[in-house]
Amino acid sequence: MTLPLSGPLEASDINVELGRSATAVMSIKDAATGVYGAINTCSPYFPNGSAPHAYSEWYGYNHNALCLNSNFAFSPVDNVSGNFLRSDTLDYKTRVSSNKPDPTAQFTLSMWIKIDTTVIMAGQGYITFLATSTALDRLFQLYWISHYNGNIGAYNNLFILGVGDTTYPGFTSIVDVSDTNNASLSGVPNSGTLDQTGYLDANGYFLLTCVVDYNNFSTADYVKWYWNDTLLDVPFYTTSPGAFVSGTTADSPVTPNYTGYDLCIGALYGGEISSGCLIDGYALFIDEALTQSEVTSIYNGGAVAPLSSYTNITSRVLFYNFESDNPNLGNETGGNYAFNLDEINFPARVQPPAA
Repeated sequence: MTLPLSGPLEASDINVELGRSATAVMSIKDAATGVYGAINTCSPYFPNGSAPHAYSEWYGYNHNALCLNSNFAFSPVDNVSGNFLRSDTLDYKTRVSSNKPDPTAQFTLSMWIKIDTTVIMAGQGYITFLATSTALDRLFQLYWISHYNGNIGAYNNLFILGVGDTTYPGFTSIVDVSDTNNASLSGVPNSGTLDQTGYLDANGYFLLTCVVDYNNFSTADYVKWYWNDTLLDVPFYTTSPGAFVSGTTADSPVTPNYTGYDLCIGALYGGEISSGCLIDGYALFIDEALTQSEVTSIYNGGAVAPLSSYTNITSRVLFYNFESDNPNLGNETGGNYAFNLDEINFPARVQPPAA
C-alpha cells in the first residue's frame, strides 16, 4: 500500500502503512521520528522528521518502497516557452574547473532520455547546451531531430552534438540511430519516430552517451556515441558527407575561453525549443573520455547507477539527478562543484524516472 498524494489522510491510514493496527493510538511526532519503525527514505515522499510535524508530510509515503537509484526525472516539456535549467547566477568559467568541454581535449556527455514527440515541438528538441545570454553563441549543443524524409522514404532519427562557434571552431557529430548501420545497434528502425522504439528500459528510457577524445582526432574514435552501452557507427569526415548522415566533421578545432557562457539543460536559450523529452541522470564529465567499460558501469544493466559509479570514474563530473525540490531541481549532486542551476519558468520534477 502507498498513501495517497492528495485527499483525506487519517491516523488510521498512517498506522496501516507503518504495519500497525488501524485503531492503535498514534502520535504524529512519534510516527515521523521513527518510534513506530524507521522511516523508509527510499520512498519518493516521506516525512522530514522535523517539527512542526504535519499529516500533509505523509502524502505519497510508501513504507515498503524499494531503494531505487532515481525516483524522479526532469520534465522541461510542459509549455511553449520552455521550462529549463540555467546557470545564469553562476560563472561557468570560474566556478567549474580550469578544464572544460573542449574539442581539442576530452569530455563526455551522458544522460537517460525519454523522447516525447507528441509535445509542442514534435520532431525536434534541445537537450543541453553552453551558450551566451546575448549573441546566442553556443560552444556546445546537444539536440535531436526525428522526421520523415521523403527523399529516402524513411525516418531520420538523429542526435547532433555541435561544439564550437564562429570564434572557436570545433566539430559537428551526427548519429542517425535508425540508419542501416545503426538500426540493429540501437533498436530504432527507420519506419518510425524516436518515441516508439529503441531497446528501452521498463519506463521507456535509454542512456545516450557521447565521448569526445582529441587523442583520436581524424578517426571514428574522435567522437563516439553509445546507445545504452552499445557503440554506434559514426565515421569521421574531413568534409561534410551531407545532411542527415551519421558522421563527425571537423577541420581545425580551437580551444574556447568560455567567457560569459551559461550551462543549460532542457531547452534552447530562452526556451524557444524545449527538449521534448524527460531527462534523468544528467552527467557532464568535463575533461574525461569514458571508456567502453566505464559507459557500461553507468548503464548499470539498464538502471540509473548510484552517484559513486560516476565519481569513481572522476570527481570532475557535473551530475544532476533531479531528486531535490530544495533548493530546486537544478541542485548539482556530484559533490565537487555545487554548480546549482536556476529554474527558468516552471520545470517539473516528475515520474516515472529511468528505471
